[in-house]
Amino acid sequence: FLSSSWHGASRYACTLVLMELKTGWLPMCRLGALLPLLCCAAPLGGSELCPCVVGAPGTYGVTCQPHDMNNSECGVTEAPKYCPDKWCYVDPKHCHVDNTISLLREDAVTYSYATCGYRDQYTDEKSAEKLKGQTLRVHYMANSGGWAGNFCDVAGPASCANESGTGPVHHFLTGIFDDIGIKVERTQTIPAIVWEQGLRANPKIGIFDLCPWATGMGYLDICVAGFIHTPSRIHSSRFISLMSSPVFLVAASSEQDEEWYTFLSAAFRPFEPETWLVIVAVVLVTSLILTIVEKVPGGEFEDMSFIQAVGKGMYKGMQSIVNGASIFEPVTVQGRFVSLGLGFLMLLTVTAYTANLASFMMVGRVSTLEVTSLEQVERNGWKVCAHSGDVEGLMLNRKFPERLIITMISRSDVLTSIGGPCKAAVMRQEDYESGLQIGGLCHLKRVGEPLYSISVGIPVSSKVHWPLLYHITHAFYKGSWTQAIKLFEPQPFCVEDARKEDLEAQPLKLSGMAGPLVITSVLVLIGMGMHVAFCRPRRGAPPEDDGHGAAAGATSPTHGVDLEGLGGGGGSEAMNVSPRFKAAYSIADSKLQDAMMPMPNLLAGTVEGHHSSRKLAGWEPEQKREPSQDAPEAAQRQRLASEHVLEVLRFESEQHRLTSESLQQALQMATERAEEAQTRLSEEVEAMRTQHKELLEFARRTSAGGAAGGDAAQQGEVQLQLQLELARQAEALKASNAQQEELLGLVRRLAAGRGLGADAA
Repeated sequence: FLSSSWHGASRYACTLVLMELKTGWLPMCRLGALLPLLCCAAPLGGSELCPCVVGAPGTYGVTCQPHDMNNSECGVTEAPKYCPDKWCYVDPKHCHVDNTISLLREDAVTYSYATCGYRDQYTDEKSAEKLKGQTLRVHYMANSGGWAGNFCDVAGPASCANESGTGPVHHFLTGIFDDIGIKVERTQTIPAIVWEQGLRANPKIGIFDLCPWATGMGYLDICVAGFIHTPSRIHSSRFISLMSSPVFLVAASSEQDEEWYTFLSAAFRPFEPETWLVIVAVVLVTSLILTIVEKVPGGEFEDMSFIQAVGKGMYKGMQSIVNGASIFEPVTVQGRFVSLGLGFLMLLTVTAYTANLASFMMVGRVSTLEVTSLEQVERNGWKVCAHSGDVEGLMLNRKFPERLIITMISRSDVLTSIGGPCKAAVMRQEDYESGLQIGGLCHLKRVGEPLYSISVGIPVSSKVHWPLLYHITHAFYKGSWTQAIKLFEPQPFCVEDARKEDLEAQPLKLSGMAGPLVITSVLVLIGMGMHVAFCRPRRGAPPEDDGHGAAAGATSPTHGVDLEGLGGGGGSEAMNVSPRFKAAYSIADSKLQDAMMPMPNLLAGTVEGHHSSRKLAGWEPEQKREPSQDAPEAAQRQRLASEHVLEVLRFESEQHRLTSESLQQALQMATERAEEAQTRLSEEVEAMRTQHKELLEFARRTSAGGAAGGDAAQQGEVQLQLQLELARQAEALKASNAQQEELLGLVRRLAAGRGLGADAA
């Protein structure tokens, strides 16, 4: 009645306290001893699954109380962990939770910590203390191979006759024995009765199977060696595991020269094929985007057709891969972002490629395994050698047929059997590492990943299993086993092969380039976003030419620039400029007018030079635009002005080119006119000479005839006419020479006005 009443009251009080904790009224750290008494422990009468025995309150072991707090063991500064824990005596017939028979009372009463809400730490510590000062019967055995077990000066597997042995297992257990104070009684033989029992269970039983039978039957406490946990051994004895050992397939290898095509492909082997494809695709797409971004007025590909720009962009993209850096020269801001992403990708690509290339270039000989898998061995019917302790695991884990297995008694004989009776071998990693120490076996290689792993430990009797496991677990946490392994682990014998295996180059996978590809994509997207934002048609901007040209002498209503003479005009100084160029120049002129105010004198001088050039070409603005009231800040205006000064310089270059062409046309025209005048003058002079000859001939005939009167008068008239004709021809020749000089002077003045040198004139 008291127990059930206290049970209900404690539950009610616990509910109230938890509610107050949720509302924050009672801080948990201030509850002190109140919370453990009300909530954190079971009722005084124990759990319903295991009630405490009924007795007078306050009696030792009655109700859930820390009954050991007043004992001498708990009255010290460093008291055992179990001292504050609650427990009570229980009836084992009505207890369905963890309970233990007391060894302190003769009536073998049972106690339980679990019924009061505590784990039984008392039994753990008392059990561990049971080994202190105890004498254990220990049998030392020698492993037949490997390096992580126990080894004696006998041909294993066998019992160590006059010594306990050496090795990681021996070193580890000896340290535990010394720490606890265990006395070792070394047995040299296994009792005959154990042999009889083992032979009844398995007529082919070996010495390493008999020792677990001896610990299982209680004739021995511990067998010191590295024992595999096979199903038959676990059935015969309890085990404490020490380590896990991977099992490999081992086969012979042969070296041969690489094929010729391998050398040809060596330059491409630093990257996997899909990595190359992705890099090239990203570069081509980025180049296309960069071409589109720069195909704007003032851009890198402004003066090209779309097909030409795409071809040039693709070429520059592939050239960037070869050069290891972006060779684009973008002008726009968005183009620079895209080019920055391409350059970053090229930087990391070249770095990764260079770092991995040397390894592939230096490899001249390759090692080829004669066996590539256990399935190949089974398919071809080849024999496999394995130690007797590994045969059972090979058949269970890999379903390998027993008819193809050759069982070896000694583990050290497994590795050397390859190439003899066996095509390959199945062995533990420690056996392979120790077998290489013999020398001359470096051509034997592990094939692929481990086939499976096995547990290695020691068989112990049930009497010492729990307390010894307790101490071994604590020793593991202190690092004692790791220290023992490092102390006996052999150094690699085939150093060159081990180093070559560690440094073997692997092609860079696509995942290795994920970071550069992501960063490049982000920068390209930023550039595309800026391109879309900056290239929207502005209100008031001149419409693009539709390909049919514009009317001659049209004036831009937005920019106020007189574009007369740019393509139509007439006159010797008119320039043949495309409508697209006129529109681009008008936009540049407008932006320069907006940016003039904050620029320094040097920039102003450049712009004035720009206007002087426009005057030479006949491009005069109708009126100078005032700066915008909502102009951007000085830095932004300077940046815009700097960019468009580049546009002006491009225009100046184009203007000089067109002016030079016009001058060449004028020179050619003047030369043709001069040649025509010279030809015509020569023809007239020749006609005058012919007429003069005819007149002289006529005068001679007249004089020879002897007619004095009228003939003399006629002769004087003819001579007068001849003199008049000669004077007229001389005047015509003088006029022709003057006309030719005037034409040449015009050409010289035209050349000087266009800023050309004397050589061009």
